[in-house]
Amino acid sequence: MVAEPEVLLLDEPLSNLDAKLREQMRVEVRAIQQRVGLTAVYVTHDQTEALAISDFIGVMSEGRLVEYGIPSEIYDRPKSRFAAEFIGAANVVPVSDLRSDSGKTRARAPWGEICFIADGEKTPRSVVIRPEDFQIIRAREGENVWQAQLEQVIFLGAAYECRLGLAGMTLRAQFPRSAALSAGQRICVHVDISRCIPLEE
Repeated sequence: MVAEPEVLLLDEPLSNLDAKLREQMRVEVRAIQQRVGLTAVYVTHDQTEALAISDFIGVMSEGRLVEYGIPSEIYDRPKSRFAAEFIGAANVVPVSDLRSDSGKTRARAPWGEICFIADGEKTPRSVVIRPEDFQIIRAREGENVWQAQLEQVIFLGAAYECRLGLAGMTLRAQFPRSAALSAGQRICVHVDISRCIPLEE
């Protein structure tokens, strides 16, 4: 930085730090880059780091750029399965028998019907659901309401990391600590149709 380069290349600069120091340095590196106004290319395999530090993210696979965009766009509306699974946790659900209904698309998932909004021209073959988009509800019926069994419950302090069993398929879910969950419990979950992301590839 003292040499004032036109572009600064950073290849996993925080990879050898412990978690707490890594988080502090992530904030510091971003603050310095913003203050100095320096263009930087930052290579990392840490998805949280990529989301927190970037103006734009390029997702690469086998030497090819498969997706490029702002962090929120790549996280919320990934165009490829690779990007969906690489940037954050993702449940990729296969779908079939698609039919349009009042601006929505209804399809068959392994455990039953799933509804989502397909705005592209291609036919989606799978849908992405992020773990944090599951909600526990009391109703047993409705759009994108499914009964599930908690196969595993891991307490992470601020939240529970869970494995949901739905008709033979296991999905990752995250719930707030106030939910007071335990393994073996049966619950009803809901996912808003706007949070079911169709993949067209």
